[in-house]
Amino acid sequence: MMNRVCYLIPYYNAYEDLVVSLDSLSEGVDVVIVDDGSSSPLIDRLDKTKYSFNIFILTMTKNMGIEHALNYGIDYISGKYEYVARLDAGDKSYDSRIEKQLGCMGDDVVLVGSWANFVDEQYNFIFTSKLPQSDSEIRKKLYLNNVFVHPSVMMNVDAVVAAGRYPTNTKCAEDYGLFFELSKRGRVMNLGIPLIDYVVSPNSLSSLKRKQQIRSRLKIVVRNYEAEYTFYFVRGVFRCFLSYVAPRQLTTFLRRFISAYE
Repeated sequence: MMNRVCYLIPYYNAYEDLVVSLDSLSEGVDVVIVDDGSSSPLIDRLDKTKYSFNIFILTMTKNMGIEHALNYGIDYISGKYEYVARLDAGDKSYDSRIEKQLGCMGDDVVLVGSWANFVDEQYNFIFTSKLPQSDSEIRKKLYLNNVFVHPSVMMNVDAVVAAGRYPTNTKCAEDYGLFFELSKRGRVMNLGIPLIDYVVSPNSLSSLKRKQQIRSRLKIVVRNYEAEYTFYFVRGVFRCFLSYVAPRQLTTFLRRFISAYE
């Protein structure tokens, strides 16, 4: 019998961060961790008996990058679980997150994200990322930005496989590419409450490879052009160029400033 849901966590040389994430899980849901070729294999470090839920560690022979690690995990999960909930090492899931998202799945819904509380590396609150919630609004706003916080999402596993899994030709924006594809296969939504703490780190891929990420996002926007969304498409292309020249510290400040007046 297929299980309903599991977590999928990619991992690379971030043991202390991973422990923080695992310690935040309280709903007894299975966890699949993909070790992307860490210098010290996770399977030799993590004491799985400390936790009340099942942990399955998959070890890749060499470091391939997050998109390959995620696809490795999806291949393992496919056929075993109906839904997959994402989480990154260091981020925290809130109590009843899985329950709330499972309650929205089904009825052709293939993707459910949530708002997130952005925090610094000491878990001090920065702002709440208040994302569009309805399917119709998300389809428009996807051209402007990735309107899902990747570690907050729950996805239908069969839909992810049908979408081709995470794309490997849009480096640092593999989630954005997948979310566009999922929106073609069913309804998508965000819950209007924070369900995770999302750590903003200067050492994250979004910070260290930001320009690569923006180039990939532009590629995704262009290849998903639809005439009915021309207005949002044009704005999205312009936004990519603007983001390319603006430092991330500025965009984070602006998002915090705007959220304070919402």
